[in-house]
Amino acid sequence: MLWAGGVADATAGCRQVCSGGSDCNDLSGDARWRCIRGPSSGGCRTVCADGWGAIAFSAQTGAWGYSFDHDSRGRADRVALGHCGRRAPDCRIVTSFVNACGALAVQGRTAAGGTGKSRAEAEAASLAACRATAGGGCAVTAWACNAK
Repeated sequence: MLWAGGVADATAGCRQVCSGGSDCNDLSGDARWRCIRGPSSGGCRTVCADGWGAIAFSAQTGAWGYSFDHDSRGRADRVALGHCGRRAPDCRIVTSFVNACGALAVQGRTAAGGTGKSRAEAEAASLAACRATAGGGCAVTAWACNAK
């Protein structure tokens, strides 16, 4: 299978093998693999990148934004804040997660995040955190999982 100039690499768990013309510091569009220059050979090789995600929330409007499968926490946070920020000026990160799932539970203007190995675990954690702060009536409004 050809994809962005390379061949699928099932054995390494990455989606691409770097081609000879690749910039060794670039990430793929989905941030699941990274090409790096080997220390001895000088050639490019493929390594898997961690998958970061985040969920942002606005207490003022109830807007939220999420991200997943980014190569760093900073990038995941910026994307989630950007999506939320299109609808509200006061967005803040509620939860960030790496190689896992995250969820957002909301009751009125109170929001709580949770993480877990699965969507169900993340949703349960966010609901428990929300109930601990806001009491009853919490509901999961957003979730995201990284592919890795």
